[in-house]
Amino acid sequence: MLLSDAINQCRRRVMPTQQVPSLVLQSDYTAGGTSISFTDNSNNASNTTGVQPGIVVAIDLELFYVQTSASSSQFTVTPGYLGSTEANHTAGALIYLNPRFSDFDILTAINNELDDLSGDKGLFNLAEIEMTFNPVIQAYDLTDVNTSTAISNYIEGIALRYKTPLPDRKYRTIPRSRWEVLPMASTTVDTNFPSGYQLILNDSAWPGQNMLFLFKQAFTHVANYADSLQTVANLPATANRIVPLGAAIELMSGREVERNQLQSQPDPRLAAEVPPGAVTNSAAGLMREHMSFVASEQARLKRLTNSFRSNW
Repeated sequence: MLLSDAINQCRRRVMPTQQVPSLVLQSDYTAGGTSISFTDNSNNASNTTGVQPGIVVAIDLELFYVQTSASSSQFTVTPGYLGSTEANHTAGALIYLNPRFSDFDILTAINNELDDLSGDKGLFNLAEIEMTFNPVIQAYDLTDVNTSTAISNYIEGIALRYKTPLPDRKYRTIPRSRWEVLPMASTTVDTNFPSGYQLILNDSAWPGQNMLFLFKQAFTHVANYADSLQTVANLPATANRIVPLGAAIELMSGREVERNQLQSQPDPRLAAEVPPGAVTNSAAGLMREHMSFVASEQARLKRLTNSFRSNW
């Protein structure tokens, strides 16, 4: 699943029928620029009704604060507003005016959900690296011998197996009590461990044959529409449905905070129609669905890891 797909799934949850006023970027924009030219969908540059100083506009994954108007179609803006990343934008890109949930808001909620899933929720990606056994070495750097890729986002080791030569070619498991993984305080102190981890092996394997180290890997953040939740964030495909749902819950929870502000009334609905807590309570069904999906993924991962632990 791409980040763009996850954003769209989340948006369908939090605002399935709401329409956000939009305009179109008139010309290419270079990251960091403080001037933006607007036009409407019919390429009428004079029709920019709704763009006023003080509003926030969203282009792709970036937010802009509109400061002043230089003309009916050109406005002075503050780029990278509210912590969004400054970026280039192509002419013709949609500009959303005061969006309730911008793509940047949804991206932030998705990354928060990825952190939460591999944190308190205990989910992870099952990954492995390959090393070559050397009988004179006891401490191994956790870098894949085939790709020279160092271990990343390490949580916990699950299993260590070694390959036997022809004609057997079996992978035999080394008992968990015979190996341990220790982090290095600094990779510059000992350059033999550039990954920042060392695997201490107190057992033997087959000289010259590869060892497979299976471990739990935490999820990482995504940043671009084309980023894959599988290849960039390390998320198992079976957990794709969890992330947009968790992001939607976070966004809905934040709406109650805005609704309760005393300085202004951003929500025109009367309290009698939508009483305090109604926005948060509307996410209760999403929470139950989210908990069910998380529990299902936890059970799947438990079955996978138990098959290896049985050999400890």
